[in-house]
Amino acid sequence: SPYLGCEWLCAWAGHDGRRTRSRARGQNTVTDEQLIGEMLYERDIAAFAAADWSAVEGDFAPDAFVGYSMDVATGTWQIAFPDLAGYGQDWLRQARAMQGTEPDQIVEQLRSISRIADVSIRGDRALVRKEFDGDANGPDGLVHLCWTTYYFLSRTSGRWQITGFVGYLPTPDGRLSVL
Repeated sequence: SPYLGCEWLCAWAGHDGRRTRSRARGQNTVTDEQLIGEMLYERDIAAFAAADWSAVEGDFAPDAFVGYSMDVATGTWQIAFPDLAGYGQDWLRQARAMQGTEPDQIVEQLRSISRIADVSIRGDRALVRKEFDGDANGPDGLVHLCWTTYYFLSRTSGRWQITGFVGYLPTPDGRLSVL
């Protein structure tokens, strides 16, 4: 992959170059972080811009997956996606809503407004915080996207897969704006 050097780490960090990471007794390696970053940053953004769910579907553990979300209107927690099929449909809905914009522009916008803020790996489990904060072209013009998602990952047979997430959370300073 061309993103294994400093350029990749800088792109992975997001637009301001800040990135933090948690280490548990040296158990995780840069390779683990690179694999996770490639999945949750590079591959996700490229597939989203192309509205190509098949490019990322294999990054999920279908039998273990569940997605939790806060209902923005009521402030209550819910099991938003009890299975991967439902999440895949919503992911495609959101990706298609941006299809009036050139894919290269979507990639550029999402890279500039999102970042992997933290990766914590312990053994074969990982917790990743991804943040969004910035403007992107939406279905009705420019929209401000601002939220935090925590991803849960598991490594099986040497491969990291997403087992779930808690998404659409306010940023640490309390801001929230979703598509």
